[in-house]
Amino acid sequence: MLGFRKDKICMATKAVTEQDKHKITVWSTKAVNDYLNDIDNGVERKDSPFLYGNTQLRKPNLMFEYTQEEIETIMRCKNDVNFFANNFAYTQNPRSGSLELITLRDYQEELLNTINDNRFTVIVASRQCGKCSSGNECVELEDGRKVKLIDLFDESGHNIFYRIISKVKRWLYKVYEKL
Repeated sequence: MLGFRKDKICMATKAVTEQDKHKITVWSTKAVNDYLNDIDNGVERKDSPFLYGNTQLRKPNLMFEYTQEEIETIMRCKNDVNFFANNFAYTQNPRSGSLELITLRDYQEELLNTINDNRFTVIVASRQCGKCSSGNECVELEDGRKVKLIDLFDESGHNIFYRIISKVKRWLYKVYEKL
């Protein structure tokens, strides 16, 4: 449940009774940062906004008060999916395991805009294929080299990219005929 109170947003997912109101801690970004500083400095605190002490997971039903700047950022995320993805979406690096902020490519932004603008969008694509729309996209190979998809050739000189696309098309036609 998202509620407005004196130009602030308070978020809670559970109804609060009158008896429980005095027990509730209303968290804010400043309060969370203060909590993290206290933990880093060795101060023991009983209250925690985190689930099982994991600072990457907030507890459910947490009452949180936002600043006006945070409200504006939330509203911008709500209205612009590309802003949200470019500023708050992370991917895990398969080699190092670290989280890295993603940078959307043009075709990914177009795809998100299409999904956002058209309620009933169907994307016919296999998983982990990158949703690439052209062979000009660069990929990083296992040896660290970056090459364009269109430049991937096998030893006989045939373009692997277009061979894969035609195999996928044939497979999709066979699936479609069975429907």
